Amino acid sequence: MKKSFKKAPKGVDTILAKGETDELKFDDTSDKNLRYIGANPNNYVKFNNELWRIIGVFNNVKDENNNIASRIKIIKVVPYSTDIKWDTNVTNNWETASLQSELNTTYYESIEENSKNMIDTVLWYISYSYLASNPYQVYFWQRNNYYDVNTREVPKWTGKIALMHLSDYGYATSGGSGTDRDTCLDTELSNWSSVSDCYTNNWLYSNTYYQWTLTPYYNYAPSSSVFTITTSGMAVSGDYGTTASPVLYLDENIKFTGGDGSESNPFTLSL
Repeated sequence: MKKSFKKAPKGVDTILAKGETDELKFDDTSDKNLRYIGANPNNYVKFNNELWRIIGVFNNVKDENNNIASRIKIIKVVPYSTDIKWDTNVTNNWETASLQSELNTTYYESIEENSKNMIDTVLWYISYSYLASNPYQVYFWQRNNYYDVNTREVPKWTGKIALMHLSDYGYATSGGSGTDRDTCLDTELSNWSSVSDCYTNNWLYSNTYYQWTLTPYYNYAPSSSVFTITTSGMAVSGDYGTTASPVLYLDENIKFTGGDGSESNPFTLSL
């Protein structure tokens, strides 16, 4: 009799099989992405022999060959830099930004070959958003806004390494005892500093440094302003130097080979 071997599920399927839990919630966008939420969810993963964290499973992500699939999106725990310009030429166009170039050349070249093979080259939406927007509105603008009034095309960039979107930060909250998650998601991100439950119960928040996002600020574009997350938990626009944490999508066929997602026992990966 032939032995039968059970095929390990994809990492995407492993996370999706959990469904909604205290630390995983589907968002209310048209893509219904499943995101890790809360102050400290068990979303740690070992990648490039470093600690990263899983932002979630994102649906309808298109790769460089136009293949659409659900893919896992991760962010590096230790920032690449805590004082770096988004673009030294003072624009908010990610396609030509100096930080984009540095992350996809200097930083990318430092990644171990085995880990490089796990990175997908995908289409990133890089459209602008408005300062007074809640997470749902930010995601909508990110995917649907027009930048070029002549071509009416939504700005996009195809590549490997970028930054978290402003919407990633917003949707990572679980809310708290005073302000629940639904209320946080209805609150404009520029006002989050006055609602501590929204940012203190958000694992993407940092109380030690400002954080760059991938989302340009609409200010009669083209402009130099890009959204950052402040140490008071709110979104502001600026063009100064601040912290950059690499973000990438894993290959759609990635598998979890061990770990439970805790910081002391992160998920391990293989293709």
